[in-house]
Amino acid sequence: MGRRRCALLEAVFRERVEALCALARDLTSRADTRAALLEWLSAVTASARWSRHCPGNGTPPGPAAEAARLLGLTVAGISPRQD
Repeated sequence: MGRRRCALLEAVFRERVEALCALARDLTSRADTRAALLEWLSAVTASARWSRHCPGNGTPPGPAAEAARLLGLTVAGISPRQD
């Protein structure tokens, strides 16, 4: 992988981590801490899924993708139903 591509991916990943940190800070003020945690975990799962399948990654889905999928199912299973 070339230096430019590595630098670009590093910048993108850094932005994604910073966005997750900002979301965590915003969610700390929520009265419903369970819902806030579930929202953050969903964002982490989405970020992990994106990272694993980002364009040009060239890495087939593996244990990390499966872990992200299982975490997503867990979050969905304990989330309040939206009827």
